[in-house]
Amino acid sequence: MTYGLFTGFTARRGRGAELLDALLAAADALRADPACLHYVVGAGEDDPDAVWVWEAWTDRGAHDAALEPPEARAAIARARPLLAGSAGQTPVRLRGGKGLPADG
Repeated sequence: MTYGLFTGFTARRGRGAELLDALLAAADALRADPACLHYVVGAGEDDPDAVWVWEAWTDRGAHDAALEPPEARAAIARARPLLAGSAGQTPVRLRGGKGLPADG
């Protein structure tokens, strides 16, 4: 079953663009990972320090494994000092829709 994750971050005041750039760099690095179906990053319309990430993976194990390589750890280390907090993280079982495998 396709694994999804919705995560909201709050950047330190005025650092939202830097956090967005760090997460977009992570997204570029994931383009070569066939288990990463989607990694979409955006900022809040009314709050540029609110940054959101929507992920879709072939399964949870693939997501967890993607956090282990040195490049991933470096991306996390780059983003961490930019964070003021988290708006939460919600794992979901994706069932289907445009852009996802038909079997979810």
